[in-house]
Amino acid sequence: MKCLKTGLPLSLLIGTKYGKHLCRKYNKPFMPIHHMEAHALTARMHDKSIEFPFLVLLISGGHCLLVVAESVDKFLLLGETIDDAPGETFDKMARRMKLKNIPKYSTLSGGQAIELAATKADNPLAYKFTIPLLMYKNCNFSFAGIKNQLLLQLQREEKEKGM
Repeated sequence: MKCLKTGLPLSLLIGTKYGKHLCRKYNKPFMPIHHMEAHALTARMHDKSIEFPFLVLLISGGHCLLVVAESVDKFLLLGETIDDAPGETFDKMARRMKLKNIPKYSTLSGGQAIELAATKADNPLAYKFTIPLLMYKNCNFSFAGIKNQLLLQLQREEKEKGM
């Protein structure tokens, strides 16, 4: 896997320093690994029957990767988000829809709030959004277009309602 955007720099610095400290203390090697590779391998910790190679879809606030885990240290990247990550998209859209102002959604993450709100929809097919990257024959993901389509739909509805 190629190196992707890192998380919070201070957290990474403190974690790295502490990890190196523990390695020195217990005379163990320091082995840096991409955190998304670690996430991919956790499936095998929970289910011992999973054998290499296996397909992994890793989705988080900042990443969206489709990967074949070939071994503990070999990964084949099939596809990734080319713009916004899904978690980032959901968080931005939930903020734009002001879901935090609604008590039943106020303590939830953006993605959780949108998911719960969607279960309450009386007509889930009311909006027709285009499917991103439909014309491309690859495994990449795009969430910026969906975000933009929702933003435009919200603007149309606000204009119609005089908001």
